[in-house]
Amino acid sequence: MEHLSRFRKEYTLSNGIAVGLLLVGLFIVAGFLSNYQFMRTGFPSILFLIFLGFLVSPIFNVAKPEVVTGLAPYLADVATILILFEAGLTGNIQRRFREMPRALLASIWHLVLCIVVGALFMGGIGIDPLYGIMFGIMVSSNSAAVLAIIQRSNKVREEAVLAIRLESTFNNIFQIATFLALAKAISIGNWAPFAVLQSMLIRFGLGGVIGFIVGVCWLIILSRIRDEASVSIVTLAILFIIYYISESVGGDGAFASLLFGIVLASQKEIGSFLRRRNVNDDVINEYVVRFKPEFLVKFESEICFLVRTFFFVYIGLFLNVTDPMWMVYGVLISLLLFSARIIAIRLATIRSPLQQEHYLISSVLARGINEAALTVVFLNYGFPYGLMFQNIAFIVIIITNILTPIGVYLFTNKRGKKQ
Repeated sequence: MEHLSRFRKEYTLSNGIAVGLLLVGLFIVAGFLSNYQFMRTGFPSILFLIFLGFLVSPIFNVAKPEVVTGLAPYLADVATILILFEAGLTGNIQRRFREMPRALLASIWHLVLCIVVGALFMGGIGIDPLYGIMFGIMVSSNSAAVLAIIQRSNKVREEAVLAIRLESTFNNIFQIATFLALAKAISIGNWAPFAVLQSMLIRFGLGGVIGFIVGVCWLIILSRIRDEASVSIVTLAILFIIYYISESVGGDGAFASLLFGIVLASQKEIGSFLRRRNVNDDVINEYVVRFKPEFLVKFESEICFLVRTFFFVYIGLFLNVTDPMWMVYGVLISLLLFSARIIAIRLATIRSPLQQEHYLISSVLARGINEAALTVVFLNYGFPYGLMFQNIAFIVIIITNILTPIGVYLFTNKRGKKQ
């Protein structure tokens, strides 16, 4: 009987592992198919993945959310690191600097107005405005993943696409930095605005210095390495090490990841800078210009695809709106965030060539993986309203991803008719 009991336990464990691997495989295939249909139709792929997670757990009860609860914080950190690193690897650095002031201004206005929306709305329904501010920050970012919809249209100028990408990058950085700084300040009982701002500046400064220095050193090393396959894996490892070092000394690991990616993508600009300093061309060609990051961008994109796929399925697993009013709140907040974004972009594009595109840029309000990740952080701190905020944030993610392709379609077609 003892042998039979042990056999049953081993069989159950083996069967559970097999089912888990089956679900992982199905999720990856579903992520690929959802991305494919997104490129063809423009329908948000994350909605399909969220629905899949909703079917797996709340509907058919195939998987228990408790099983992946412990993995959520780690998945959230990995998602943040990879998304910002990928953002740093893509784009032309010179054009980034040219469009940066407008994107930076838009991001600041956007964050401020989202904070106002969160504080006023949550205060209006009887929740402490301080936690309302945290919720406003939690849903203040916009995903650049929907740029594929815009880039398929020949009615949108390239400057508008770059502005959206830059603004989304700044939104990600400001959102994560302000949220973590405020969460830490509240947890230790010192949330005065000056203390929070000082904490943010220190985190940005340390993270930026670490990301830049390690990036330059790694760029020099990469110029001497021939095996591209190994380079991708080792670069990923260096990225995680940078994040750990930055967080350990009080810096912002997310900002360090972004700077690390920007440095690796800017080998030509670094070479030009060295030439202006009369550095020997042989040294420049040997240590800087020879490295090509295109294969690294592709590798990081594939890793990001895996992380995004599982995180959006995770949202579906935990989507459990026990109070119908949470859904109403999610819809109302989504509409208020849309209005706030229109105002922010309008203010940021005054007397700018992008003023003609401000409605199109405003329509890119889709929330995504950052919002889901920060709900996990909020829950881990043990703050009140955690379950409520998480489910409302999930509703906001769904609603904004429905509104974005509709807005992009309407404004691109409207612009096309004017032309």
